[in-house]
Amino acid sequence: VGAAAILIQQDQNGYVFKVGDVKMLSYYLECLVQGSEKRKLFSKKSLEIIENFSYREDIAGFFAALAYVKK
Repeated sequence: VGAAAILIQQDQNGYVFKVGDVKMLSYYLECLVQGSEKRKLFSKKSLEIIENFSYREDIAGFFAALAYVKK
């Protein structure tokens, strides 16, 4: 929601999954619990992304979320 589409890059700095998909949530949590290197990479990539983030990107993410809901 909001800027998530801009800030979260699948398997680069986080995971996106459908609301209520407990299987995927469980799988992704297990990946993070077992993968200390993956957590470090996620952290590094997140810092790179947020360095270039501004409210302009946040607003764009909000409108992208609205467009998705309208489908």
